[in-house]
Amino acid sequence: MRRWVGLVIILLIACFSYAAYADDLWDHRHGEKRDVRAARVIEGRWYINANNHTGTLEISWSGDQYRGRVYFDDYQRWETLTNIQFDDLSRTIGFDRPEKKQHYAGRLIKADVLEGSFSGGYGWRAKRM
Repeated sequence: MRRWVGLVIILLIACFSYAAYADDLWDHRHGEKRDVRAARVIEGRWYINANNHTGTLEISWSGDQYRGRVYFDDYQRWETLTNIQFDDLSRTIGFDRPEKKQHYAGRLIKADVLEGSFSGGYGWRAKRM
């Protein structure tokens, strides 16, 4: 009997530990905490190719939201990105490029590769620098 009580206690501790861990990963859009490590998954500089237009994509986490900008070699200037969203669990990303009225959607397919499409069905891919 004591062995069963011990096993039940260990099982309950494991369940509560997992629940606390999952709570830390819950997306901030639902009013819960956000794990800073998860937010940093997409932070940094990326080499981007959007329908054969190459450049640099920069994404940072400011404590409560993502900030970003893109520099396309063709245009030789930085553009601010808006509405940057990243879902830790599905590893999906979305952002808007307002100057061209384009919405980008994609996924983190490897630790250093983003891939997706943008307005008009064109493809884009980014590799961490």
